[in-house]
Amino acid sequence: MKIVIRVVGLVLLCVVALMVQQHFRYMDARENAVQDYQAAFHGDVFHVLTFMQATESDDFLTPLKTLVAAARDTEASLIYAGQVIHVGLESTQIAQTFGKTPPWDAILVQEFASEAAYQVYLARDEIAAAEAQFAQTYRHGYKRSATLNVLLHQYLLLQKIWRWATLAPDVLPFQPAVAADQQLPGASGALLNHASGLGRDAILIVNLAQTGTPEEQAANASYGAAMLGLMADLGYGPMHIGTAVALEHDHHFDQAMLVYYPGSKFFNDLSTSTWFQSIIGDKQLADTQAVITVPITNLLL
Repeated sequence: MKIVIRVVGLVLLCVVALMVQQHFRYMDARENAVQDYQAAFHGDVFHVLTFMQATESDDFLTPLKTLVAAARDTEASLIYAGQVIHVGLESTQIAQTFGKTPPWDAILVQEFASEAAYQVYLARDEIAAAEAQFAQTYRHGYKRSATLNVLLHQYLLLQKIWRWATLAPDVLPFQPAVAADQQLPGASGALLNHASGLGRDAILIVNLAQTGTPEEQAANASYGAAMLGLMADLGYGPMHIGTAVALEHDHHFDQAMLVYYPGSKFFNDLSTSTWFQSIIGDKQLADTQAVITVPITNLLL
């Protein structure tokens, strides 16, 4: 009996150790690669995504620094800032509001104690003056559950263990679907040709999405399962999942999801691989805005 107790205790100890390692693995990636300064454990808070388009001068960093500096004396907490590299999916709702999807230059993620606190922040003269330096802005909120987001990474750990136990096939190395000189321009090209070199270690895709009909959700199930399996194996994936909250124009989205990928080369190799092409075909999305960004938070601190 003592042997059984000791074996069970050892197994539990190993499980706890793996869970702790998993938590700190994602926290390290969050802070050092993604430059995302979200606390793992938090109370009932409110997050705001601000999409920004520069003026004709194309200088978005100077007004962004001005805005972040003005926000330091408020209740707003800087979570993440990203330079937009590519708009992968354009929301019809947003496009109709602006006439077309604006060429966004940056996205800012901020945390507030509540939606009411955000409204107080927005009414401050210095914030309005800072945001007026941009050609256009668009805001959407989301409520982020700390419990859900922490448990998600532990779920990926369980997925990894299950895939190891069931001898799931390795996806790596990716096999290219077409030769490099035949690939069409788009997200991959924009990332790899980005002159600044940003995004080498991480990119963050900012999604606002409607969940869609039951038929659309069912069609997405196999794609989602395959992508989660790869995320579990390689230790990347969602950094923020929350319930979307409309702040402007009564646009309706169900979910906000910010997903980390380990660098522009990885994303290019993934999106142009035979494996990815084999799972993307049945994917069906309702109205979705998906924007690829590279981290620039450290440029604002």
